[in-house]
Amino acid sequence: MPTLPDSDRLVVLVTGCSAGGIGHSLCTAFGRRGHVVYAAARDITKIGDVVDGVKKVQMDVTDGASVKRAVEEVLGEVGRVDILVNNAGINFVGAVLDTDIDEAKGMFDANVFGALRVCQAVAPHMIKRRKGTIVNVGSVVGEVAMPWAVLYASSKSALHALTDGLRMELTPFNIRVVCVKPGAITSNISSTALSHFRVPAGSFFKPWEEFMILRSKSSQIGATPTSVFAEDVVGKVLGGEKYEVWSGKNTWLFWVFKWFLPLRIAQYVGMRTFGLVGGRAPKLKNE
Repeated sequence: MPTLPDSDRLVVLVTGCSAGGIGHSLCTAFGRRGHVVYAAARDITKIGDVVDGVKKVQMDVTDGASVKRAVEEVLGEVGRVDILVNNAGINFVGAVLDTDIDEAKGMFDANVFGALRVCQAVAPHMIKRRKGTIVNVGSVVGEVAMPWAVLYASSKSALHALTDGLRMELTPFNIRVVCVKPGAITSNISSTALSHFRVPAGSFFKPWEEFMILRSKSSQIGATPTSVFAEDVVGKVLGGEKYEVWSGKNTWLFWVFKWFLPLRIAQYVGMRTFGLVGGRAPKLKNE
């Protein structure tokens, strides 16, 4: 690990750093470059081993008091945050109409309002210094939604809009706001989503259950290793990227979907991949 002069060492705070996830690898990538890194997680015991010099801090992004305590802990030790990475988030699969509203609210609370809480705690200190970078980790499905994880895509789409708006409002204070849009990245988010997966009794969408499971597992088939993704993202953030970073397997496909193809074609590909070609439902009992 290189030794940087104190004047070149940045203070980085990353949320959602449980072992096996994107946040953990981002901490490693920043730490190996010699920066001061704080790895935050709701349960710090799940962070596991980290590269030498990375410090652990407890933070539940859905709890305003927890966020405030964690940020105050970092500021109390080092006096500033140069780069904030909002990575914490959750996912689950299933049909939109089968989604429990409280679970949907919980996901938006973590994926969208969680990032907002941390921004509100950290950005004022950046504003006073007229310096800083905020990185929000979204998803390619926030650009083009795919079946059976629509609420997750919706939350990431909301985060993208939040990021774009925040960038404009913080530009006068010389603060960069970057949106990272991962493709298929090796992570534990898929297994976590499947651990909560269920199709309610009597669901109209029971015939597609195997495709819902496929939807969750597909992001891990041939996925870009988390370490490779993290190195790419950290390099671009430190290199001065101001707007967005698309990184990981299949990002090119979603780029094409977004910018070059009519929505109906992108949706046809999604429907064909996940069992909804033509939108024709199988015959129901007693029908």
